Amino acid sequence: MRNLVAVIMIFLWFSALSAQDLIVKTGNKNVSETVEALEKRILEKGFTIVQKVNHAKAAEKQELTLAPSIVIIFGNPKVGTKLMQENPNVAYDLPLRIAVFENKKGETTITYRNGDFLAKQYELDNAKDILEQMNKVLDEITNL
Repeated sequence: MRNLVAVIMIFLWFSALSAQDLIVKTGNKNVSETVEALEKRILEKGFTIVQKVNHAKAAEKQELTLAPSIVIIFGNPKVGTKLMQENPNVAYDLPLRIAVFENKKGETTITYRNGDFLAKQYELDNAKDILEQMNKVLDEITNL
C-alpha cells in the first residue's frame, strides 16, 4: 500500500511540474482570427515572425484530418542571443513559439512555453530578468 501511495505522489508531482511548463489560454475567436491578432501583436512588440506552421494543411496533404492547428515561430535576436550566450542549449527552444489550435471541445486554445521552464531546463540563472520580461511580454501578446 505504501508503494502505491509513493507511486501516486511521484506521478502527481511530475504532472504538476509539466503542467507549469506550458501556459494554456482559451481564445474567444476562431483559430485564423486568433493567429491574425497574435501576429499583429508579435510585430508590434518588435519581434520578427520567422515562420508559421499549419499542421492541419500538412495533414490534409496526406489525406488526414486535423482540427485547425497553427504554430507561430518568432523571435528577437537581441534577446535570444543573450540567452544562448548564457547556455547554447537553449537554442533548442528558440525562436519562441505560440501554438493555436481548436481543441476537442471546439474552443480555440493558445499555448506557449513558460520562461520559468527555460530558466530551470537550461540553468539560466544570470538571465532571470530577461525571462521575467519574456513572460510578461508573452502574456501581453496572448491576452486577446
